[in-house]
Amino acid sequence: MGNRLWKKAFDNPLARDVFTTTAWSVLGKGIGFTIPFFIAAWFGITNQTDIFFFAYGIILFIVTIIIPIGENIIVPYIAEARSSDRDVGSFIGGVLAAATVGLIILIGIFLLAMKPLLSIVTRFDKQSLKTVYMLLLEITPLIVLSVWSSVLVGSMNAYKKFNLPAISPAFRAIVNLIFIYIFKGFWGIHAIAWGYVAGEAVRVSILLWTIYKLRLFSISFHARLSGNVREFFKTASFQVIGLIAFGFNPIVDQAMASWLGTGNISVLYYADRIYAIPLTIGISGLSVVLLSEWSKKYYTNKDTEALFRDSLRTIKIIALIAILATVLFCLFSGWMIRVVYGAGSISADMLTNIRSCFIFFVLGLTPYLVATVVINVHQVLKHTKVVMQWAFFSVAANILLNLVLMKYMGVAGLAFSTTFVCAIGTVYLLRRLYKDTVKN
Repeated sequence: MGNRLWKKAFDNPLARDVFTTTAWSVLGKGIGFTIPFFIAAWFGITNQTDIFFFAYGIILFIVTIIIPIGENIIVPYIAEARSSDRDVGSFIGGVLAAATVGLIILIGIFLLAMKPLLSIVTRFDKQSLKTVYMLLLEITPLIVLSVWSSVLVGSMNAYKKFNLPAISPAFRAIVNLIFIYIFKGFWGIHAIAWGYVAGEAVRVSILLWTIYKLRLFSISFHARLSGNVREFFKTASFQVIGLIAFGFNPIVDQAMASWLGTGNISVLYYADRIYAIPLTIGISGLSVVLLSEWSKKYYTNKDTEALFRDSLRTIKIIALIAILATVLFCLFSGWMIRVVYGAGSISADMLTNIRSCFIFFVLGLTPYLVATVVINVHQVLKHTKVVMQWAFFSVAANILLNLVLMKYMGVAGLAFSTTFVCAIGTVYLLRRLYKDTVKN
């Protein structure tokens, strides 16, 4: 019976793509998830790790905004371009050229603004603030490199070449770990920053070489903002604004964690890194494949009600699996924390705090995975304003809840606030999806 079900599943091309892409993605990103564990073992929880995780959190906030633009938003545009026989390589070249120039300008403005702002929003001493700023300077090349890798990954996904994009984060992680190991004694936490940059550069090189070898398209760089490129950036701008707002949540959480004393930023980060494991398993393969499949299907028949029905079936399956996973992760949370972080120099009290934060994070697994699928549908429809509206709400609600909960729950209150706000936002996204697809 089990063999028949397994064979039946793999006879379905969509199910086969979901499974294989998830497997490759778990392997690719799984290596990356080990980086914080090595950092914990090599550096422990100190003021220096607080400084690095705060600086990296700011850059990660920007990168988190960039990745969906390349990996997700670009997919429907490529599907539409292919259906009308337009030059995909010219479109991608225009996107990359415009994005690179724009980002270089914005990064310069960002670095100028951050220096005085850091002393206002954090309670680091003067020497620590200098180190934060230096780390920001060192990590900012990661932003431009992430633009390139995300656009290249999204382009390959649109052509249903899922496996290499899924495994490619492993190349970045391996280079990063080697770099940290070799230079940690010389550069300290700065080796972590340079390791991330070197790893992403290797990843971009491999993706470019693969696209060339597979002859998917020939990238034609140009400074012209053609019609489809302009439309892409217009659509992307709403999600960028939304993700900027939404991305402030981890920055806000880390800044407010600094109010609670030394070590709390690291506690929050370490808990979040373990929580990222089930998130990656849950959405990495499924989200990528469904976005590509739904984009191709929608731009062939333009049937919004069929798109809603497909997404609703997917949501029901994901929610059931996520609830079961949540129960298991909560039950085994203590064992997981001890295995991952217990061998380092982290105290028992800090391990307890990490576990508390992890449990509150993992309670948000189901709403987060459901929200991800719903957002993918909005991206297929190019309704990115919905994401922007959801993000503005989440930031305001998260700040207010943080102020209340951290007084009674400490750093764990910040994690619980994130989960509660996500659950409310998911309900809003579902209601908007129904209104935009079925009622219309």
